[in-house]
This record gives sequence, C-alpha cells and structure tokens, in this order.
Amino acid sequence: MPWWMPADLPDPALRGRLHLILDDAGNAADEMPPFLQLPIPFAVAVLPQLPYSTDAARRSIAAGKEVILHQPMEAIGGADPGPGWIGPGHSPEQIVATLTANLLSVPGAIGANNHMGSLASSDEPTMRLVLDFFHANGMFYLDSRTISRTVARRVAREVGIPFAERNVFLDNVRERDAILSALSEALELSNRGEDVFMIGHVTVPLLADVLREAVPVLLRHDYEFKPLSNAVRVVGDDAVAGRGRDGDR
Repeated sequence: MPWWMPADLPDPALRGRLHLILDDAGNAADEMPPFLQLPIPFAVAVLPQLPYSTDAARRSIAAGKEVILHQPMEAIGGADPGPGWIGPGHSPEQIVATLTANLLSVPGAIGANNHMGSLASSDEPTMRLVLDFFHANGMFYLDSRTISRTVARRVAREVGIPFAERNVFLDNVRERDAILSALSEALELSNRGEDVFMIGHVTVPLLADVLREAVPVLLRHDYEFKPLSNAVRVVGDDAVAGRGRDGDR
C-alpha cells in the first residue's frame, strides 16, 4: 500500500465521493492534454478572456469533462486577478457586463468558481450580484474558499443557487510528496463519509504526473470520482460539504 493511502479503508459504500476541479485553464494550449487523459470525471475551471480560454473549454467538453467559469475576483493585497475581474468597487452594471462577456469566452460553462477573490468573496453586495447572475443563467457555484470570511455560502442559501465548497487545495506546495499528502487528506475526509472537493491547477505539470500515478490506485481501492454537477445542491440547514484552509488563488 502506498504511504499516502489511509491505513484503514472503510466499506466503499460508506465513503464520500471525490470531486476534482482543475483551475486556471486558458493560459496555454499545451496545459490540458496531460489532464484530459485521466480516466475520471472532473471539472475544468477556465479563466475568461485569455488566448486559449475558448479552446480549453471546447477541448475539455470534447473529452467528456465538465467546464465551469473560473471567475477572477479582487483579492486582498491588490494582486492582479487577470482579465475579466470583478470587485466591490465595480457598479452592478459593470459586474453584470463583465460576467456576460466572460461567459461568452468560456462556451459550455455550467457553473463557476472564484479565481483569487479574498476581498470580493467577503463582500456581501458583490457576492449577491454574482450569485444572482449565475443563478439566473442556470449555473451552480463552487466557493474556492480563498478566505475564511467568505459570505458565499450564506448568500447562496438566500439566492437558492446550487452550491458547494472546496475542501482541499492539492498543489499549494508544488512538490510530489506535498501533493500526495494533500490527496491523503482528501481521502481521510472521504473515509469519514464526506463528499470531497479537491482543487488543483492545470498550470502545475507535476500535478498531472502525480494524478496519473495515484488515480489507478484509488480506482483499484474503489474510491469513486463523480462529476461536480452531481454534488452541488441548494443550501439547506444541513452543513455543506467542503471547507478547508485558506489560500488565495
């Protein structure tokens, strides 16, 4: 048994399902192929208005993967979120116009999550505009939880949009053992019966190498990967699966 696999493996029927989201697609043409070869469902989060945004979305859909908009949002500290970003200083008209343009550059997006966004995610008026927009367009929202003060869950409940939250960033530390340790953390959550939402980045070639190694092992031990769209749900009184350490991305 690999060192990163949990020592105790409960009955597969008692485990939570694994949901993989790969952020930051759209920067380059050669980033996607190593990930698209993985024999599991996952969601590709595509940054808008980049040279390869539309191509990344279309190639992912052609490979049978789900596509979501990786919406750039303003971060605390002033880091540049990239083209198509929104923040609390923008008017409602600016936010709606930007979101509309961003969706046009990411064809086939069925949901969205935030890129960076520690400032925007903690601002209720901004998140209400954002989630109202996505809800009106029949989409779901995944909170990347780049800040613990995020208001996304509460606003999502009020808006009624299908919703989920990130548990684990797989590649905060871009070293092989660190990625495997993060994956092990996700498996421990699954073993406790939690649905697990793992975010990685297509800009990290090492992540593709590690997943190509790890996924066959997980499938042999009956861990179940499911599409993100299967797991999002309207927020009720019960706790929403997700939640993990901060990390502005």
